[in-house]
Amino acid sequence: MKATFKKIGTDYLPAIKHKSGRLETLHGDALATTATATKYAQFEINERSRRHAKATPAPVETAPAPAWITPNQFAALCDEYLILPALALENETVKGAVHQKDLDALKEALATEF
Repeated sequence: MKATFKKIGTDYLPAIKHKSGRLETLHGDALATTATATKYAQFEINERSRRHAKATPAPVETAPAPAWITPNQFAALCDEYLILPALALENETVKGAVHQKDLDALKEALATEF
């Protein structure tokens, strides 16, 4: 799978291009730039990969991996703070929290940066 976008009017929708050549458009808010739409599609690819990966039992002393959010959950979280997801992803603090998969830092960034 490859992260890409589909042009809709003057905006872009995130999309996933499958190995078979099929283009799957991810529905939601149209995004302002191709880069943001592609990043959003990559989040969805990563989430799908994580869900489909074989689960191996963690050692008893190891804490479970932190849960992360899907692109739709990210959009809903942005909506709670009345922020467009595309705008949020252009902020360096938000990008850092997303990259580190730190939900608390993401919520704090959305609350204080905008």
